[in-house]
Amino acid sequence: REVLLEYGRHNCQLVLAALAER
Repeated sequence: REVLLEYGRHNCQLVLAALAER
């Protein structure tokens, strides 16, 4: 569903932010 895609996109951003904080 589109919602899943949006959720995955947001999750990807969160992961990138976590990596950047490292």
